[in-house]
Formats: sequence, C-alpha cells, structure tokens
Amino acid sequence: MTDRSNTAHDLLHADEIREALVSSSPLPIIVLTATGEILLWNQAAERAFGWTAEEVIGGPLPFIPSEREGEHRAMRAQDLAGQGFTGREIRRKRKDGTWLDLSVSTAPLHDKSGSVSGILSIYVDITSRKQAETALKRQARELARSNADLQQFAHAVSHDLQEPLRAICAYAQLLARYSAGLDSTANEFLNFIIDGSQRMTALIRDLLAYSRVMEGEGTSGEPVDLSVVLSDSLEDLSLLIEESGATVTVTAPLPVVEGHRVALTQLMLNLISNAIKYRKPETPPQVTICAERADEEWIFSISDNGAGIDPRDYTKIFVIFERLDSAKSSGTGLGLALCQKIVERHGGRIWVQSEPGAGSTFYFTLPVRKTGSFCGSA
Repeated sequence: MTDRSNTAHDLLHADEIREALVSSSPLPIIVLTATGEILLWNQAAERAFGWTAEEVIGGPLPFIPSEREGEHRAMRAQDLAGQGFTGREIRRKRKDGTWLDLSVSTAPLHDKSGSVSGILSIYVDITSRKQAETALKRQARELARSNADLQQFAHAVSHDLQEPLRAICAYAQLLARYSAGLDSTANEFLNFIIDGSQRMTALIRDLLAYSRVMEGEGTSGEPVDLSVVLSDSLEDLSLLIEESGATVTVTAPLPVVEGHRVALTQLMLNLISNAIKYRKPETPPQVTICAERADEEWIFSISDNGAGIDPRDYTKIFVIFERLDSAKSSGTGLGLALCQKIVERHGGRIWVQSEPGAGSTFYFTLPVRKTGSFCGSA
C-alpha cells in the first residue's frame, strides 16, 4: 500500500473524524453506558436540552420527568436486549422546565465479546409538528361541532318554515278562486305570492336534501342497480319529458355500484332534468346516457343538445345557490351542488364539458364494486 493510501486509510478511521461528525451534527446525539451513565453529549444536545456536557457527563439522563421514568426503563431494557428503536415519539423536559416533543432512534453498542456495552441515541425535535397536529385536531373538533350545530339549525329552521309556507300557499290558492272579483294587478300580486311560496318550499326541500348529504346520510354502501335507478328517474320525470318532447337514450348497459339508492336516484334525477330544462328554444331535448369502465371506476356521461355553458362557468355551476340563468329557470341553485356532494360522498368525481349553443356533457365517476356485474339497460 502506498504512503498516500496509508494516509487516506488512517484518516477514514481517525477518532477525530468521528468526533467531528458527532460534534457538528445538527441533531442531539447522546451515548450512555449499559448502566445508564452519559458518555457523550454533543453540542446539539446542549442546545436542545439546556445542560452543558460538563454538567451531565458521568451522570444519568437529566431530562427524564418522574412520570416518564417507567417508559424510559422499558426503552432501556429493549435497547440492552439489542433491539433499539427507530423514530419513537417521546416527551422530555428541558433544563428550563419546558417540554420537548422528540422522535428518538437508538442503537445498541457492542463490545468485543458481542455484549451490549452502551446505547447511542439520536433525537429529532418534533415539538412544532406536534403543536401543529394538536391545533389541527382542535380545529377539526370545532369544525365538526360547528357543522353539527349548522345541521341541527337547518333541520329546525326548515321544519319551522314549511308549515307557514304551506299555509301561505294554500290561502293564496283559495283567494285565486275569487279572482273574478279582482283586477289584473291584484291577480298578478296573488300569483307572485303563490310562485314565491312554491319556490321557497322547493328551496327548503333542496336545502334539507343537501344538509342530509353533507351529514353523510344516505350514502351507506349497498348494491345499487343503476338501470333500476334510471328507470325510476325517468318515470318521475315522465311529465317533464312528455311536455318538452324530450328523447332519452341509453347507449350502454348500466352497472351495479356500491352506494345508496335514494341518493343516486336524486343524482340521476337532477342531471337528467337539468339536461331537459336548459334546452334551446323550439328544439326538442335529446339526452344521451352512457357508462364505461376505466380501471377501478365507472365513468358515466349525460349529454344533451341544449343551450350549453360557457367554459368560464364550469366550476361556478357546482357552487351552492349559483344559477347561471336565474331569469329563465325555476331551480333553487342547489341541484348541481347536491350532485357534487352525492358523487364525492360515494368516492367519485363530477365535471362538465360544454360550449354555449353546443350542448353539455356532465361526467361523473363511481368506484367499481369488487363483486360488481353488468345489468341490463333501462
């Protein structure tokens, strides 16, 4: 071996190198004897825990609070058994009494006979992370409590509002029977009352449906035959289909999925009724429904030949109470927001592709059932 290689070999095994690595480490490093006395306490340990090496060398670990002594003894026993730890989370006290959250990794040190003669410990300060986790958990609890309060409020308000609205609408309709004795202005005002109360009733109904989906109600898992869902939806929409002259075509068999039949029926109802309602003047609506499998999800599409949507409004239409054509539609602005929540609660996604005057296609996905199967077209 040359002089140069000898020098390199000596350097790589020099105690100075090891001491420099330990000393310059940004992480606290501590070495204990098998009986628990401190042999090494680097500068990062001084900064982290507050004691200098001169204060602690030869003594026991100073940062073990009395309530954590049992935990520490159990850890030392595992270290002395040659097992060690990787990333174990612990709490220890600094010299000034403040707490540190730490992640500790330990490794047993062996003598020439193979016996454990010491323990090497490396610490990572995770106090900031743990504080952030605690704050996040607290915010989540507060948000859950706030949501629960809002759900209760929505149920209570909607229940309290429905009865007086029914009364207003009923008495307005009774008054309409005496319209022969009223002038045109009075009749117009009476129609405003009836229309307004009916719209408010529809809004309360949709708010309740939205509230239930937000609570997770109606999204429990059960096999749902979407061909039956579609058939039920088309039956409910039969009057709207007949009045508009709409044609609804299914181009592929619809599958069985995992979900909640009532919620998925509501999803289908809203998307098909929107495809019919937002049609071009003097043009019979044509609605096409398709399903195809892509890996572990079904992709459904509901296309129409209607008025279309400006691409700038793609995200806006899924926002609660947003209506792009409020002057011409009778909706409450909750339909597509409700669709989005139903799809998301079932583990899927929903989006739209459209151009003004060129119709729209709404897509949504649902996970494939592990034991799923095809069923016939509606």
